[in-house]
Order: sequence, then structure tokens, then C-alpha cells
Amino acid sequence: MQNPLNWPDRVIAANSMYRIAQTILVGLREGEYHDGDELFEGVSITISGILAACLINLVQQRELPSLDIEKAAKIDEWRASITLVTEDPLASPSASSSDNSKTV
Repeated sequence: MQNPLNWPDRVIAANSMYRIAQTILVGLREGEYHDGDELFEGVSITISGILAACLINLVQQRELPSLDIEKAAKIDEWRASITLVTEDPLASPSASSSDNSKTV
């Protein structure tokens, strides 16, 4: 596969829209959204998170988190793994927050 950094803008936009739609569909299948208001709130949060990431995007080398397939489909799991690495770079992505509170 070609490096995404070299993709045309329209391809990047289309890929992003596809991924957002897939995330929404996974949430619908799992019963995450019970009515239109919850769906709208979920979509709004997802879009605002993406927009915020674009506005504060700093070039950083990061490894892909070691998430299982079900967790990798959810943006919240990605955020949690990135937050965990930011708070404690030596912690593994699967470690719980209680493990991080131990003092050495």
C-alpha cells in the first residue's frame, strides 16, 4: 500500500469519511446509540475530536498501539492508548490505570 502521506487530499478525505462511518455503524450495532440525540452527540464528539487533532497535530513518531481487532475499531480505545503512553511512556497500552499509580 502506498504511504498515506502521499495520498491526494480527496483520497484522504474519502478514507476519513469511510472510517468515521464505520465507527458509527459499529456503535449502532453494539447498541451504543439508543435514539437520534445520542447518535448526534456521538457523531459530534467524533468529529470534534478529529478536528481538534487536526488543529493541534504535531509531527511525532509513534508506534501503533497493540489493540485487538474489536478495540482498534473504536476511537475511544485509540485515545485511551495514546493518553496512557503520554502519561507514562514506559507503560504498556494494555496496562490498567491502577498499575500506573504504583510508585517505584
